[in-house]
Amino acid sequence: MARTDQDFVDGLALDIFSPSNRTLVVTNNTSPLPGTFVTSSSGEGFVSLSRYSWIVKFNETADDLIAKIELPYDPALLKMHGVDVSNTYVGTLARDRKSWVISESQRNVHVTENKTRIIKMTSLDGEYMLLGRKSEDIANIFVQYGQGPTRTVNVTAGAGIQEAEYIDGLRFSIKSAKPFMMNVDIPFGVNETALPAGTIPLNSFTWVVNTTAASDTEVAAERNLYEKVSRQTA
Repeated sequence: MARTDQDFVDGLALDIFSPSNRTLVVTNNTSPLPGTFVTSSSGEGFVSLSRYSWIVKFNETADDLIAKIELPYDPALLKMHGVDVSNTYVGTLARDRKSWVISESQRNVHVTENKTRIIKMTSLDGEYMLLGRKSEDIANIFVQYGQGPTRTVNVTAGAGIQEAEYIDGLRFSIKSAKPFMMNVDIPFGVNETALPAGTIPLNSFTWVVNTTAASDTEVAAERNLYEKVSRQTA
């Protein structure tokens, strides 16, 4: 396969191996979804590190590529935002356009060139933006149970979706019209009398969620606390 290594004037770079000739067009979106809305990666405090996003579109379906996309970052801008180089990401706009999706296993940071990449790609169609996570820790960041500033999830208001993952894998997907804070505690034991009829607990504990959110906030948790069981009648 022939290689196409295309560098753009603003620092965007595409490296593509394609089994057939294709045409691609790259445009900019000057009003992208804010970088605070991120899914598929644990942790919070994400920010946009570029003034616009990049939209890549092929003239036909192209899902058989060997490709990577890389975006430049400005070290001075990272310092201003409190973002470590190791916490830079290229986000891909989700299909529902409500969040930027991050793939930890495909991320690569090229420090000597001040660029962050998505590698091991088979398709490039999509919208991309440079993101940073404001944290002293790097890679996956998990929330601890309990109270206090370091154990509080701060949710940003907007049409986008944010996620928070706890140390045991409990993950929340949140969309809210208003900002709010959330804490989760694990009390001792399970009050089985509080369970719906015909159910049994799958864990020896429960999760108690406390938020400052209004009752109309959409919150989804990806961990089941109980399951239905069949009943036999005489």
